[in-house]
Amino acid sequence: MSATPEAERPAWFSLAFWSLLAAALAYRVQLVLAFPTVYSWDAFTRLLDPGRLLVRHWMPIPQLPIYAGDVFGWEITAVRLAYALIGVAAVGLIGAFVVRTQGPREGLVATAVAAVLPGFAVYTIVPYQEGVLLCFLFLFLCLWRADVDTMSATARTVAAVALGLACLSRYEAWIFAGLFALRPIAARRRAALPIFVPALGAIAWWLVTLPSLDQTNPMATPVAAPEAVSLEVALAALREGAQLGLAGLHWVGLPVAALGAVAAARRGGLLGREVLAFWIGLVALSLARTLHSAEATTRMTVLPLVLATLYLPSGLRTLARFRPLPVRVQQAAGVAFVVAMVVASTFAIDDFLEKRRRHYRDERSVALHLLEVTARAPASVRIGLVPKEIDNAWGESAVKAIFGQSMRLRVDDPRFRIGRERVAAERTHLDRVLLYDTETDRYIVVSPNDPALGVLYSTR
Repeated sequence: MSATPEAERPAWFSLAFWSLLAAALAYRVQLVLAFPTVYSWDAFTRLLDPGRLLVRHWMPIPQLPIYAGDVFGWEITAVRLAYALIGVAAVGLIGAFVVRTQGPREGLVATAVAAVLPGFAVYTIVPYQEGVLLCFLFLFLCLWRADVDTMSATARTVAAVALGLACLSRYEAWIFAGLFALRPIAARRRAALPIFVPALGAIAWWLVTLPSLDQTNPMATPVAAPEAVSLEVALAALREGAQLGLAGLHWVGLPVAALGAVAAARRGGLLGREVLAFWIGLVALSLARTLHSAEATTRMTVLPLVLATLYLPSGLRTLARFRPLPVRVQQAAGVAFVVAMVVASTFAIDDFLEKRRRHYRDERSVALHLLEVTARAPASVRIGLVPKEIDNAWGESAVKAIFGQSMRLRVDDPRFRIGRERVAAERTHLDRVLLYDTETDRYIVVSPNDPALGVLYSTR
């Protein structure tokens, strides 16, 4: 379907669209403030080294808000709000693209659903790549025209830059760029090729740069290499990983979106060709990853489910044709369905974040305690830290979770001695030791010379 002319949009459309985006931003701000605990291992790892853009094997663009936070002295809340703002920008661009390809009412539906898509919401308020990637991809989609000659010079430049930045955000953008480059190449439309030059340059630069990066994780516990599994096991794992993404009635919306994808394929256009091929590719990629390792996380389903929201409005329209009802009844039923999805999604998001808060309760309490201690302690003070699940000089889980709670806590702080071996070696020279008591299942602070002196601090 072609773009809807501005004159055909209802007078109330702009107010409704921007109100949805304002509500989406306010909702994410509320989530960040209500659930200050940072969660998930990739986020922790990114926050451990905020002064670098190239962290491990990850592309640099999603690291920019953390790097900016380190430069300007932001705390973790400000960094999370920056990621939230990027996520809302992605939601707005998703809605704008649906407006262009399907119409204003359909755009409002996609905007409302994408704003509270559970997996997308919870991973755009912590340092992850999804919001950054989708922001650039949908900026490109909003500007792209199959007939490149109809694009202004500014639109071509912005689209080219957006695609190049997307290719430095996450590898899925490489698939996206390839799909969109195929048709101009096949049709020998030379005018379109410069748009893909920044993407090609970004890919080439990354392929040259990646081998020279230190991809090791100094805090990682060795794990066995993944093994291939059966399709049945992979589907079970994928189903488990998709539970959050499909919460909030999205398990109902997904078949409706599939119906809309079939209708889009028949009509052709962007939604029926390149975008549909990209969606199918993302689903296949998630399944292939799961077949390889039998591990499926919520994040692996985020991108496919966000793409599904593009087809939900078309699916609702197609579904209405099978059961003809008065127009007002159809509209009321559609609005009720979307509102039910939005409301149910907020409950799913709150439940997820509450579980994460409980899971990392001790680690956050320890982080706050360390901030309090180090704020008062002179530079000569030495603090030993022996968290649970640590089995070598660095260990992984608790250290990451503790130091990922604040931009002011740094593992390279000379006042910290982290790990059982380091603490044991320097015990008599430490002013305080923080350790995990396996009998009481709590973190305690003890005297370095006489643990029998008692618990000075407890997180429970």
